[in-house]
Amino acid sequence: MYNLGWAAFRQAEWNLAKEWFEKAVAVSPGYADAMNYLGLIAENLNKPDEAIMIFKKGLETNPDYALLVYNLGRIYFDNGMLKEARACMEKTLQLPDALNLSDIMNYLGLIAKGESNKEEALNWFTKASEADIANHYPVYNLGVLHFDNAAYDQATACFKKVLEIQPQNMYAYNYLGLIAEMTNRLEDAILNYSKAVEIDESYAVAHYNSGIALYNLGRLDEAVVSFKHALRLKHLPGVCCNYLGAIAYTQGKTDEAIDYYSQALDYIPDYEFALFNLGECYFEKGNFTESLNYWEKVLPQRPNDWEVMWYKARCLLRLNKLDEFGELKKQLQQLPDVATDKMELLNREIEEFATGKAP
Repeated sequence: MYNLGWAAFRQAEWNLAKEWFEKAVAVSPGYADAMNYLGLIAENLNKPDEAIMIFKKGLETNPDYALLVYNLGRIYFDNGMLKEARACMEKTLQLPDALNLSDIMNYLGLIAKGESNKEEALNWFTKASEADIANHYPVYNLGVLHFDNAAYDQATACFKKVLEIQPQNMYAYNYLGLIAEMTNRLEDAILNYSKAVEIDESYAVAHYNSGIALYNLGRLDEAVVSFKHALRLKHLPGVCCNYLGAIAYTQGKTDEAIDYYSQALDYIPDYEFALFNLGECYFEKGNFTESLNYWEKVLPQRPNDWEVMWYKARCLLRLNKLDEFGELKKQLQQLPDVATDKMELLNREIEEFATGKAP
């Protein structure tokens, strides 16, 4: 019965496997291996609470069975129960039949990281990578930890090591791209992002990151392709639409920019960057009523942003709302960081309106 269950499990025939393992347990109560597989089946069926219950039940009669303790700790971790996960992994590490020491140490590193204990996490990931030099997971996690600490040289070494172990690791290429971008090597960043999506064309994060790097290099047509890939894959769609709008605006396609910025707001209704950009677009088109509408929406999010106040003041002036304009101009003059040339332009516009020469 156990062997039939195991064969069904290997074929991902979860219900059939469950039936056979339950029969095995009925014949031999407390059968540790069968209980372990029943827990794994529950996990694969997306029933974490049931899996936890089964693993714990198996441990009632087999308290030192390492695989049961390990899998219980793993599922605790996956469900954010770090204290319980730590207890299980620490116990597993001490058991004589624990085979996957590197994986156990790796989980202890992830738990420590989740508890914001970076030094402990660093130690566990290092030990895990030394325990099994062919295990890329702790090396990768060590790289992420170094990246988060802005230790880019150490992070680079880790991700390159990951690629030695697992050459098709798209996540390592993506991190190498991020490191290159952080260190102002945009061409290298794009190269690494390209390698990531060559491995998996559906890797949305790398498409998005490539779009940003291309945008910052001024390679706008290529950036459009990357952002559209990310948008199609539903990765940060509001932000992608905002970037696509910014590119269209830069290329003089104001109506297309407005369409993209409006789509961005469909995804993120209070998205301040899209609100700002729409205010700017409508101002350029001479639709000062609509422009003012967006400046009034973005101002609560940027209450002391001189540029928002400056644009709003210019709209009020053109709409002949002079009392409100006067109050806003006083507030602008009290801000210390207003660009001098912008205030000079505003003052010229006041004179033009006063002499009937307004645009």
